[in-house]
Amino acid sequence: MNDPGVIVLVTWDGGGNVPPMLALGRRLARRGHEVRVLATPSLGDRVVDAGLDFAAFARVPELDRTGGTAMEDQVDAFVGQLAGPELSADVADVLDRHRPDAVVIDCMQLAAFNAAETHEVSTVALVHYLLCFASGSGLKVAIPLLNASRTALGLSR
Repeated sequence: MNDPGVIVLVTWDGGGNVPPMLALGRRLARRGHEVRVLATPSLGDRVVDAGLDFAAFARVPELDRTGGTAMEDQVDAFVGQLAGPELSADVADVLDRHRPDAVVIDCMQLAAFNAAETHEVSTVALVHYLLCFASGSGLKVAIPLLNASRTALGLSR
């Protein structure tokens, strides 16, 4: 993309994924692109501090970040953030509203790719870990949710 356009970044408050996504957003904005970040509400201040437009997920539940609450203790919410139909619906709403030229999606947010597919928008996966790390991972438990998300969007499984 040579001319400045509208780019939507989709991410979540997972830790190490946030700095590269915000760095990418700042770089794109410096090049003249209009950058909107769709993310969990807990990232709002960080996104705004980075000089980017922020939109919070409307349907995707936020993980409990209080002390002593591990991700492993909220697996359903965690998997829902990455693969649930709520994520697809929130991304679809933002794509409808802003009609971006491209969308960059955190590679772990698998259901977001379903929404991008239905909108036929240029899509990039931001991969922030070694792919060998994900092979054989517990993300396989997300397959039923991904299938539900695809069905809700009218996509085949």
